[in-house]
Amino acid sequence: MLDAYLRKGARLPTEASEGRRVIEDVITSTLFGPLKFMSPGHSGQILSWLTRQQCNVEAEVWSIQLWPRLSVDEASANEYTIEPDLIIDGCLGKKPFRWIIEVKWDAVLHRQQVQDQVRICTKYQANWIHVSLVKSADLAAFEFPGTTIIQWNQALRVLQDVLRSGAAEGASLIWCKDVIAFLEKLGVGTFEGFGQLNLEPVTVEAFDLSIWRGISLRDLIEVVTPVSFSLRSDGAFDV
Repeated sequence: MLDAYLRKGARLPTEASEGRRVIEDVITSTLFGPLKFMSPGHSGQILSWLTRQQCNVEAEVWSIQLWPRLSVDEASANEYTIEPDLIIDGCLGKKPFRWIIEVKWDAVLHRQQVQDQVRICTKYQANWIHVSLVKSADLAAFEFPGTTIIQWNQALRVLQDVLRSGAAEGASLIWCKDVIAFLEKLGVGTFEGFGQLNLEPVTVEAFDLSIWRGISLRDLIEVVTPVSFSLRSDGAFDV
Protein backbone atom coordinates (compact mmCIF):
# COMPACT_ATOMS: atom_id res chain seq x y z
CA MET A 1 0.00 0.00 0.00
CA LEU A 2 2.81 2.43 0.80
CA ASP A 3 4.38 1.88 -2.61
CA ALA A 4 1.06 2.43 -4.38
CA TYR A 5 0.52 5.76 -2.61
CA LEU A 6 4.10 6.99 -2.88
CA ARG A 7 5.24 5.74 -6.29
CA LYS A 8 2.22 4.91 -8.46
CA GLY A 9 -0.04 7.88 -7.82
CA ALA A 10 -2.79 5.93 -6.08
CA ARG A 11 -5.41 8.09 -4.41
CA LEU A 12 -4.50 8.86 -0.83
CA PRO A 13 -7.02 7.59 1.74
CA THR A 14 -8.11 11.12 2.64
CA GLU A 15 -9.10 11.65 -1.00
CA ALA A 16 -11.56 8.76 -0.91
CA SER A 17 -15.28 9.33 -0.52
CA GLU A 18 -16.12 6.23 1.46
CA GLY A 19 -16.21 7.98 4.81
CA ARG A 20 -14.20 8.67 7.93
CA ARG A 21 -14.02 5.10 9.23
CA VAL A 22 -12.67 3.75 5.93
CA ILE A 23 -9.99 6.45 5.90
CA GLU A 24 -8.84 5.47 9.40
CA ASP A 25 -8.77 1.77 8.48
CA VAL A 26 -6.74 2.37 5.31
CA ILE A 27 -4.21 4.48 7.19
CA THR A 28 -3.97 1.87 9.97
CA SER A 29 -3.41 -0.96 7.50
CA THR A 30 -0.92 1.04 5.44
CA LEU A 31 1.22 1.93 8.45
CA PHE A 32 1.08 -1.26 10.49
CA GLY A 33 0.41 -3.98 7.92
CA PRO A 34 4.09 -4.13 6.86
CA LEU A 35 5.12 -5.02 10.42
CA LYS A 36 3.53 -8.45 9.93
CA PHE A 37 6.20 -9.31 7.35
CA MET A 38 9.23 -7.98 9.20
CA SER A 39 11.51 -9.76 11.61
CA PRO A 40 10.39 -9.70 15.26
CA GLY A 41 13.25 -7.34 16.08
CA HIS A 42 12.52 -4.79 13.37
CA SER A 43 8.81 -4.71 14.22
CA GLY A 44 9.61 -4.31 17.90
CA GLN A 45 12.05 -1.50 17.14
CA ILE A 46 9.36 0.41 15.22
CA LEU A 47 6.89 0.04 18.07
CA SER A 48 9.48 1.35 20.52
CA TRP A 49 9.92 4.45 18.34
CA LEU A 50 6.23 5.14 17.88
CA THR A 51 5.28 4.55 21.50
CA ARG A 52 8.32 6.50 22.71
CA GLN A 53 9.44 3.70 24.98
CA GLN A 54 13.03 2.90 25.91
CA CYS A 55 14.70 2.30 22.56
CA ASN A 56 17.72 0.74 24.26
CA VAL A 57 15.54 -2.12 25.54
CA GLU A 58 15.18 -4.96 23.06
CA ALA A 59 11.62 -5.39 21.79
CA GLU A 60 10.23 -8.19 19.63
CA VAL A 61 6.84 -8.81 18.06
CA TRP A 62 5.23 -12.26 18.01
CA SER A 63 1.74 -11.54 16.66
CA ILE A 64 -0.23 -8.62 15.21
CA GLN A 65 -4.03 -8.51 15.25
CA LEU A 66 -5.78 -5.85 13.21
CA TRP A 67 -9.27 -4.98 14.49
CA PRO A 68 -9.79 -7.96 16.79
CA ARG A 69 -13.30 -8.25 18.23
CA LEU A 70 -13.43 -8.80 21.96
CA SER A 71 -16.46 -9.47 24.14
CA VAL A 72 -17.60 -6.58 26.31
CA ASP A 73 -18.03 -6.65 30.07
CA GLU A 74 -20.69 -5.14 32.30
CA ALA A 75 -18.92 -1.77 32.40
CA SER A 76 -18.59 -1.37 28.63
CA ALA A 77 -20.42 1.31 26.69
CA ASN A 78 -20.88 -1.09 23.75
CA GLU A 79 -23.53 -3.78 23.75
CA TYR A 80 -21.67 -6.78 22.31
CA THR A 81 -18.02 -6.25 21.32
CA ILE A 82 -15.19 -3.74 21.27
CA GLU A 83 -12.73 -3.45 18.40
CA PRO A 84 -9.35 -1.85 19.07
CA ASP A 85 -7.40 -1.11 15.92
CA LEU A 86 -4.35 -3.16 16.92
CA ILE A 87 -3.36 -5.68 19.55
CA ILE A 88 0.31 -6.59 19.24
CA ASP A 89 1.93 -9.21 21.44
CA GLY A 90 5.62 -9.72 21.93
CA CYS A 91 8.30 -9.05 24.48
CA LEU A 92 10.06 -6.03 25.85
CA GLY A 93 13.29 -6.61 27.71
CA LYS A 94 12.73 -10.41 27.52
CA LYS A 95 9.37 -10.09 29.31
CA PRO A 96 5.99 -10.70 27.63
CA PHE A 97 4.49 -7.40 26.53
CA ARG A 98 1.31 -6.18 24.82
CA TRP A 99 0.80 -3.05 22.73
CA ILE A 100 -2.77 -1.83 22.21
CA ILE A 101 -3.07 0.91 19.59
CA GLU A 102 -6.10 3.02 18.71
CA VAL A 103 -5.86 5.07 15.51
CA LYS A 104 -7.94 8.20 14.91
CA TRP A 105 -7.67 10.42 11.87
CA ASP A 106 -10.55 12.91 11.73
CA ALA A 107 -12.56 11.41 14.59
CA VAL A 108 -12.13 12.68 18.15
CA LEU A 109 -10.84 10.22 20.75
CA HIS A 110 -13.25 9.76 23.66
CA ARG A 111 -12.39 8.55 27.13
CA GLN A 112 -15.04 5.84 27.35
CA GLN A 113 -13.67 4.03 24.30
CA VAL A 114 -10.14 4.10 25.69
CA GLN A 115 -11.25 2.95 29.12
CA ASP A 116 -13.07 -0.04 27.65
CA GLN A 117 -10.05 -1.05 25.58
CA VAL A 118 -7.61 -0.76 28.46
CA ARG A 119 -9.83 -2.69 30.87
CA ILE A 120 -10.67 -5.52 28.47
CA CYS A 121 -7.48 -5.83 26.40
CA THR A 122 -5.09 -5.84 29.36
CA LYS A 123 -6.88 -8.52 31.33
CA TYR A 124 -4.31 -11.07 32.55
CA GLN A 125 -1.51 -8.91 31.08
CA ALA A 126 1.24 -7.86 33.47
CA ASN A 127 3.12 -5.57 31.07
CA TRP A 128 1.38 -3.43 28.46
CA ILE A 129 0.91 0.01 26.98
CA HIS A 130 -2.12 1.59 25.33
CA VAL A 131 -1.31 4.19 22.68
CA SER A 132 -3.74 6.52 20.91
CA LEU A 133 -2.55 8.01 17.61
CA VAL A 134 -4.83 11.00 17.02
CA LYS A 135 -5.30 14.49 15.71
CA SER A 136 -7.54 15.46 18.62
CA ALA A 137 -9.07 14.06 21.79
CA ASP A 138 -11.56 15.31 24.33
CA LEU A 139 -10.23 16.66 27.62
CA ALA A 140 -11.40 13.61 29.57
CA ALA A 141 -9.33 11.34 27.30
CA PHE A 142 -6.22 13.47 27.89
CA GLU A 143 -6.81 13.18 31.63
CA PHE A 144 -7.12 9.38 31.53
CA PRO A 145 -3.77 7.92 32.70
CA GLY A 146 -4.31 4.56 31.01
CA THR A 147 -3.38 5.71 27.51
CA THR A 148 -0.47 7.54 25.94
CA ILE A 149 -1.89 10.07 23.48
CA ILE A 150 0.43 10.81 20.56
CA GLN A 151 -0.61 13.29 17.92
CA TRP A 152 0.32 12.66 14.31
CA ASN A 153 2.71 15.60 14.14
CA GLN A 154 4.55 14.20 17.17
CA ALA A 155 4.80 10.75 15.57
CA LEU A 156 6.24 12.33 12.42
CA ARG A 157 8.81 14.26 14.43
CA VAL A 158 9.88 11.08 16.27
CA LEU A 159 10.44 9.23 12.98
CA GLN A 160 12.37 12.17 11.52
CA ASP A 161 14.60 12.18 14.61
CA VAL A 162 15.13 8.42 14.27
CA LEU A 163 16.11 8.83 10.63
CA ARG A 164 18.59 11.62 11.45
CA SER A 165 20.11 9.62 14.31
CA GLY A 166 20.94 6.63 12.13
CA ALA A 167 19.19 4.26 14.55
CA ALA A 168 17.13 2.60 11.80
CA GLU A 169 18.49 -0.14 9.59
CA GLY A 170 17.25 -2.77 7.20
CA ALA A 171 13.48 -3.17 6.95
CA SER A 172 12.82 -0.66 9.73
CA LEU A 173 14.84 1.98 7.85
CA ILE A 174 12.82 1.44 4.65
CA TRP A 175 9.57 1.61 6.65
CA CYS A 176 10.69 4.76 8.45
CA LYS A 177 11.51 6.60 5.21
CA ASP A 178 8.27 5.55 3.53
CA VAL A 179 6.06 6.44 6.50
CA ILE A 180 7.65 9.88 6.81
CA ALA A 181 6.91 10.51 3.12
CA PHE A 182 3.38 9.09 3.52
CA LEU A 183 2.50 11.29 6.49
CA GLU A 184 3.89 14.35 4.76
CA LYS A 185 1.76 13.59 1.68
CA LEU A 186 -1.24 13.41 3.99
CA GLY A 187 -0.46 16.94 5.15
CA VAL A 188 0.95 16.11 8.57
CA GLY A 189 3.43 18.73 9.78
CA THR A 190 5.73 18.93 12.77
CA PHE A 191 4.73 22.38 14.05
CA GLU A 192 4.13 22.11 17.82
CA GLY A 193 3.12 25.63 18.77
CA PHE A 194 4.64 29.08 19.16
CA GLY A 195 6.30 27.97 22.38
CA GLN A 196 8.75 25.95 20.30
CA LEU A 197 9.89 28.94 18.22
CA ASN A 198 12.98 31.00 19.05
CA LEU A 199 11.26 34.38 19.11
CA GLU A 200 13.29 37.53 19.78
CA PRO A 201 11.71 40.26 21.93
CA VAL A 202 10.96 43.45 19.98
CA THR A 203 11.11 46.87 21.60
CA VAL A 204 9.74 50.20 20.43
CA GLU A 205 13.30 51.40 19.83
CA ALA A 206 13.56 48.84 17.00
CA PHE A 207 11.23 50.95 14.86
CA ASP A 208 11.85 54.42 13.42
CA LEU A 209 8.89 56.40 14.67
CA SER A 210 10.31 59.84 13.77
CA ILE A 211 7.92 60.30 10.85
CA TRP A 212 4.97 60.18 13.23
CA ARG A 213 6.27 62.73 15.71
CA GLY A 214 4.35 65.98 15.78
CA ILE A 215 1.29 64.47 14.13
CA SER A 216 -1.81 64.46 16.29
CA LEU A 217 -4.26 61.59 16.46
CA ARG A 218 -6.90 63.79 14.81
CA ASP A 219 -4.62 64.27 11.81
CA LEU A 220 -4.25 60.52 11.42
CA ILE A 221 -7.98 59.77 11.34
CA GLU A 222 -9.79 60.37 8.08
CA VAL A 223 -13.45 61.11 8.64
CA VAL A 224 -15.54 60.19 5.64
CA THR A 225 -18.89 61.96 5.34
CA PRO A 226 -21.48 60.09 3.26
CA VAL A 227 -22.47 62.01 0.15
CA SER A 228 -25.24 61.55 -2.37
CA PHE A 229 -24.84 61.86 -6.12
CA SER A 230 -26.80 61.46 -9.32
CA LEU A 231 -25.81 60.84 -12.92
CA ARG A 232 -26.68 63.61 -15.41
CA SER A 233 -27.70 62.95 -19.01
CA ASP A 234 -24.33 64.16 -20.26
CA GLY A 235 -22.53 61.54 -18.14
CA ALA A 236 -21.33 63.92 -15.40
CA PHE A 237 -22.06 63.57 -11.70
CA ASP A 238 -24.10 65.95 -9.57
CA VAL A 239 -22.95 65.86 -5.93
